[in-house]
Amino acid sequence: MYFKNANKVTLDLAGSTISCPAARFEIENGMLTITGRGTISGAGNNYQMLRVIGSADDVADYSTLVVGENVNVECTSGYTIMIPSTSGHANGAVVDVHGYVKGYYAGLYVNGSVNDATSTNLPVIWVRKSATIINTDGAAIYGAGYAIWHIYGRCEGLVGIYLKSGIWDINGATIVATATEHVEITANSSGFDGGDGTGIVIDSHSSYANIQGITIANTTVITNANDGYAIEELATKGQDKLPDIDIESGTFVGGITTTDEERAKIIGEGSITGGEWHNSDIDQYLDDFHTTIVFYDKEGKEYKVVVPIGADDWKQSIAKAAEQGEGKKYA
Repeated sequence: MYFKNANKVTLDLAGSTISCPAARFEIENGMLTITGRGTISGAGNNYQMLRVIGSADDVADYSTLVVGENVNVECTSGYTIMIPSTSGHANGAVVDVHGYVKGYYAGLYVNGSVNDATSTNLPVIWVRKSATIINTDGAAIYGAGYAIWHIYGRCEGLVGIYLKSGIWDINGATIVATATEHVEITANSSGFDGGDGTGIVIDSHSSYANIQGITIANTTVITNANDGYAIEELATKGQDKLPDIDIESGTFVGGITTTDEERAKIIGEGSITGGEWHNSDIDQYLDDFHTTIVFYDKEGKEYKVVVPIGADDWKQSIAKAAEQGEGKKYA
């Protein structure tokens, strides 16, 4: 089913289920808004269920997909929502998810050949607070190509988010790696290998556009693997610019690791300025202006809170812990 030539269509599911055993929805120079309460499910076509095609020209709002809050979209054999490359571009492509998206390869995917990082109207993906992106066999989100991402909802997969390029705003989200065993990442110039058991994988491979920046705030990142990580960075040889990452606040279950042994900090000086860290030796990644306070939860398990040195923030943290009946001590 095609939505083209500036057509704007609203599909009200009205409690129904649409089966797509060998078909897909394709938006190119148009807009599709899916509303109501209902489900779209099936194998799709050519490993895609919803295909949002951007323009090679620098134009705004070229192709838009909106998935409503009570809409379920499930693809059983591929990518549920995909933004492909149009000669290296995907200008004006907009995906706005408020509902439930379940994928096989990934729930949301931007093709790695999208390498335009300079246009005014880069592709934009919104995962709203009400949204849930699920994948039981891979990454909930695979951000290979260059796009601007706003992640505010829930992402759950063997890998929570696997990203290779773009600009990432992760705020108020919940990201869960459901794998119970960690799988080592192997550098791949055409896809990804491993990363299971990691909440967020940051793969700065030289074959893809640069990762311009990642900001994480008020976010919960969890790994279900005892040997897994909240955040894992694969710094591939040949990449001349490792990403800037700012971790401001949130709860992180699992540590941070990087493959770049020469990198003094996981993400650069002063990039981790807050957060509650469980099962993590976070201190090694802090700059000279931050430290940790050690707390114990009600089960006696240790966790650490990152605070500025010499600031009053630690007093508020201790007061909060005391209200919860938790123990406390200085790190």
